[in-house]
Amino acid sequence: MPAAERNAYRVHIEPNQGGKYEVRLDACFGRREFGLGVFYLASTPERVAAHLAEVLRYLQRHEQDLWMWGSNASDRGLMFREFLREAGVQHDRRAEVPAPTLILSARPGQTARLLSARLKRKLVHLLESRPRAARARAVPKHRDVEVYA
Repeated sequence: MPAAERNAYRVHIEPNQGGKYEVRLDACFGRREFGLGVFYLASTPERVAAHLAEVLRYLQRHEQDLWMWGSNASDRGLMFREFLREAGVQHDRRAEVPAPTLILSARPGQTARLLSARLKRKLVHLLESRPRAARARAVPKHRDVEVYA
């Protein structure tokens, strides 16, 4: 399957001033040429990884609904926000996209495990390995991970 038809997810994770992790996810749905930015806050690296897996599964499963309600900016109303709220995320309206911590891709509509247990452990280790003050300044190197479902 050509890469243009795959869904790509760019994930950026950084601690905020309140001591929580800010996770920004830029989803690009290849088949529909539709992009969606979302974010959420998590208090621990374990929660970052667990919630990220849930959000990725949700975005994969509800790709068509999200596209229908979110592809046109004038249609982004209550229904679109409700879809995102079900996943526990908010719409990210920032224009600039920070450098990704990791990149995932999968076939559209597949609900396969995008974050394997091994990848979750690496992500948690990456986030816990630096002292809290250093984490606020440093952006982890990005990891390209191709996941084929």
